[in-house]
Amino acid sequence: MIRCIYSPFTEIYFHLAAEEYLLKQGNEDIFMLWQDTPSVVIGKHQRLRSEVDQEWAEREQVHIA
Repeated sequence: MIRCIYSPFTEIYFHLAAEEYLLKQGNEDIFMLWQDTPSVVIGKHQRLRSEVDQEWAEREQVHIA
């Protein structure tokens, strides 16, 4: 059975932390649904300067995580 989680929050940092926490808890199947404010998530092997126009993101209030 799949556990379904809906998050009413809109904070990208909360959702990334919650996702990591849930993944580390065990092998339960989870479907998590959320909607964030405009955000860019940078992966482990990505370079911020190559991927994001930081001035634009700041001006448009886009969070970078």
